[in-house]
Amino acid sequence: MTRVGVAGVDACRIRRSGLAYLVGIHVEMDGNLPARPRGHELAHEVKNALLASSIPVLDVLVHVEPAPE
Repeated sequence: MTRVGVAGVDACRIRRSGLAYLVGIHVEMDGNLPARPRGHELAHEVKNALLASSIPVLDVLVHVEPAPE
């Protein structure tokens, strides 16, 4: 999955809930992009991509932070 503005993934935690998964992911954002509104939009793009995947993902919590320089 490649999204414009995603510089990397700092952490990803996956828990099973019945037959599906709950995902918590820390996405590193390009520090040159404005955090508002782009960070919020980026979080939604990442969440929607994971929910639309072939893996049964029940919910996604996305935390966006600036990428280290």
